[in-house]
Amino acid sequence: LVLNLKYADKFGIPDIDRDGLVHNVFWLTASELGYVGLMVFVVLLMTPLWIAIPQALNRRRAGQRDVMWGLVVGLGVVIVQGTLEWSLRMTQVGYVYWVVAGVAVSLAGMRSSGESQRAGESA
Repeated sequence: LVLNLKYADKFGIPDIDRDGLVHNVFWLTASELGYVGLMVFVVLLMTPLWIAIPQALNRRRAGQRDVMWGLVVGLGVVIVQGTLEWSLRMTQVGYVYWVVAGVAVSLAGMRSSGESQRAGESA
């Protein structure tokens, strides 16, 4: 609709920027993959948070808890930033997101040293 009104011509927008790229990673995903694809994308992004948040709440040692909360907040900020731009779909940002997500999930699966000793005693 906007392109029919010669908006791009009126304001001198370069040809490369006339594609109508959405500046929201979620709307971009919905436009490319449909609403089912959007739901899969959101579940994929949120799964590391769903795993890491309970672990961040339950960690007894302050150092482990702080690291888990740092990872959770970092992942959350990248997801929220996705409402303003589509950088999450860029290779470099995606690599960092998924490495941090992997670290968060792997730390969530690890027991602290005190929990390991208690588990060994009960066995």
